[in-house]
Amino acid sequence: MSVGYLMGSLDMKTGLWGQSSEEGFLCAGAVEIAQYYGLRVTVNGFNSSAKISGAHASYEKAISTLLPVLAGADFVYGAGSLEGGMAASFEELVIDNEICKSVLSMAQGMRVDDETMALDVIQKVGSGGHFLAEKHTLQHFKDEHLFSELVDRRSYAAWKKTIKKPC
Repeated sequence: MSVGYLMGSLDMKTGLWGQSSEEGFLCAGAVEIAQYYGLRVTVNGFNSSAKISGAHASYEKAISTLLPVLAGADFVYGAGSLEGGMAASFEELVIDNEICKSVLSMAQGMRVDDETMALDVIQKVGSGGHFLAEKHTLQHFKDEHLFSELVDRRSYAAWKKTIKKPC
């Protein structure tokens, strides 16, 4: 059996449904209650009261999605929404996809065993060496790092060279 929760908190300043990061905490609680009763659970996530894409929306969406996922939600919906679900945006859907990849990566955790610790490689390279040319590094670095397709990780100097100057 499966249940769905649509959590919300009242914004005491406006009387409107809050639809922000606080819902993540409420949804995590709902997930734990459902799990106690042996139920599969769907909750809302990607919550933000932001009207446009940007830091405000991304911050609230990351928090409101991370908490129920870490609690063990079976499904979290709401990607692509803005203004508490009253608006949808293709741009926001792309950003939320990146948030989703990061949240799932965090929820999976980090594998720690003899293979991932690579104590033999650490011993071989020693103090002052580097691991970039090691076969072990080449075999594992893509598995252990999330490579965002939206984030520019170049240096400031390299990024600045790509900026077009006004005529």
